[in-house]
Amino acid sequence: MAFAQFEDFSGMCELIIFPRTYKRIEQWLEGYSVFIIKGALDLSSDKKCKIKVNELVPVELLFEHWPTIENCTLDLPTGFDQEAIEKVSSGVKGGKTSLNFLFHENGMRLRLRSKKKIACDNNLVDTLSNLGIKILLSL
Repeated sequence: MAFAQFEDFSGMCELIIFPRTYKRIEQWLEGYSVFIIKGALDLSSDKKCKIKVNELVPVELLFEHWPTIENCTLDLPTGFDQEAIEKVSSGVKGGKTSLNFLFHENGMRLRLRSKKKIACDNNLVDTLSNLGIKILLSL
């Protein structure tokens, strides 16, 4: 079992890592400093934020070790057109993750759900980031 401190731009939080979870993640605690955390708030403390950790994975290892990525939403920069969307959509590998697009048209932000399911990996993130596309994942 372990207790750790998590910090982001909004503040600090204590992580409570129970033995079974600790055994799975122990190998990563020394070599990494940025993690994706999934857990439940511990509401027994009203003065301090506490999270009971269910999953904790270094961000660099997300695609290799995270149990499931439900959705991948691509936030397209202004000026992307239907042809560009089709190129991006056809350039990704098939997989189990739902694909959505966010885009701007006539001053409105719109969401387009694709029937296509994709595989999320580091190459996809690098490729899309280089095109100026933000990637939002639902874990």
